[in-house]
Formats: sequence, C-alpha cells, structure tokens
Amino acid sequence: MKVAEARTLIADAPIGRGAPQQWLDLGSGAGTFTLALAELLPAGSHILAVDVDAGALRTIPAVHAGVVIETHIGDAQSPPRQSADGVLLANLLHFVEDQPTMLERLATVAPLVLLVEYDSERPKPPWVPYPVSRTRAINLFRSAGYSQSVDLGSRTSRYGPERMYAMAFQQQPPSA
Repeated sequence: MKVAEARTLIADAPIGRGAPQQWLDLGSGAGTFTLALAELLPAGSHILAVDVDAGALRTIPAVHAGVVIETHIGDAQSPPRQSADGVLLANLLHFVEDQPTMLERLATVAPLVLLVEYDSERPKPPWVPYPVSRTRAINLFRSAGYSQSVDLGSRTSRYGPERMYAMAFQQQPPSA
C-alpha cells in the first residue's frame, strides 16, 4: 500500500487540526501509516513509531509533513506508558494474542485509537493469527473503555477476499 492510499483510508479520523499532538504508532513497520498519519496531523506534532524491526524503522524519515517522527525498537504489545493524544494500530492487533489486556493498557495512555485491520473472523497463520473483525473490534474497544466508534472506511486487500477496514475509537470525554 502506498502512503496516499493509507492516508485516504484514515482521512476522516476525528483528529484535532489545531494544536500539535503527541501520537504513538505501535507496530509501525516501515511507516506507511506513520507517514499517512503525519500528513493529517498539525505541523509541530510528534509521532513515536514503535516496532521490533530495526531495519524497517530506519526507513522512516525523522520529519514528514512538518511532523517529527521518533523511532523506537521495542515490542508494540508493551507500549510506552507515556500519555498521548492518540494511538495508531495499523495491522498490528491481529498479531496480539491477549487483545483485551493490550487495549486496557492503551486506555490509560490515549483517549483515541485509530485501528486498521482485516475484516475477518478466521485465523490465517502466520499473517493473521488472531483476527479482529469490525464486530469484534467494537466489542473489544468498548470493553476497554472506548465507548465511541467511528467507521472510517474500507478497501480491498491484496492478500485475500477480506476487506481492510479503518475505525476510530474514543473514550467518552469527562463531563464538566
């Protein structure tokens, strides 16, 4: 997938366009969705891209579209505890066996999660060992405290009949 295609898939995400923001991209790989997110964030924002593949991380530029991108070699399933405005999970959650625990951790880090996944119920080891259909995603995120969900769109996948989808999940803002 090209960056422009990734950007189109997440373009309607409920991302504030005003002040600079702090984001985590967990399981960033070579940064296709990292760069797409950077193009949607206000200039001066910061993305911490986390992946176990040092070679993939080296391909990500330090700045893109006015957004600083810092890379970190690490396990995306154990995200940094720093708070963030949002977390991007693009094609990561289907590799996580204990999805509820990971999402509960994320709920303490960020009020907004952008999810990109394959809409499938069937495992396809080794590439999709723990599938996350849209329905499953909504239930998982709701259980983790993300009460609002927004369907951002979908597209065909080059890897099979399942469609790739994008959704945004938000925690309910505290009442005033």
